[in-house]
Amino acid sequence: FNLFVHPRDRDHFRAHRRAVFETGHARQMEIRILRPDEADLIVRLRSVPVTDPSDETKVLACRTAMTDITALIHSQANLSESEHRYRTLAENAPDLIARMDRDLRIIYINSRIEKITGIPAEQILGHTPDQFDLPAQMSSAWTRAIREVFKTSQPRQVEFQYPTPQGVHYFSACLLYTS
Repeated sequence: FNLFVHPRDRDHFRAHRRAVFETGHARQMEIRILRPDEADLIVRLRSVPVTDPSDETKVLACRTAMTDITALIHSQANLSESEHRYRTLAENAPDLIARMDRDLRIIYINSRIEKITGIPAEQILGHTPDQFDLPAQMSSAWTRAIREVFKTSQPRQVEFQYPTPQGVHYFSACLLYTS
């Protein structure tokens, strides 16, 4: 099997196998395997010791199951790249961009919020509109509008004014549903 392990992963694979024999405990690792066409496969190995029935502390062999996770790893890399592009776009946008969950908690808000309100984004994450020092009428209007967007999946436009450290600002917000 060692012949099929990518040369850069061979020492890691040997250490994995040695650890199973030395510790007598199951181990898991990910390595690259060379296919006959020289393409790489990424596999997850789950190795368990096979012990001597008369002496459970003596490891006789190592039994390994291999799962091809190439597509999973590539999907994770693509997702990570997509998230990086989204964050770069959102963080550099001149507009305020936020995401909320169905409980109306803010799960993402770009750094533009600090320029507008003086409040860092980290202090806003996890909170709902009614947890801020907003006039009750504004808080309930936001809550109704956001719940309506979640209910209907239809966009809503909300216009409001907000007192900022630089004075009163007028905003027009577009609320969109994305799954």
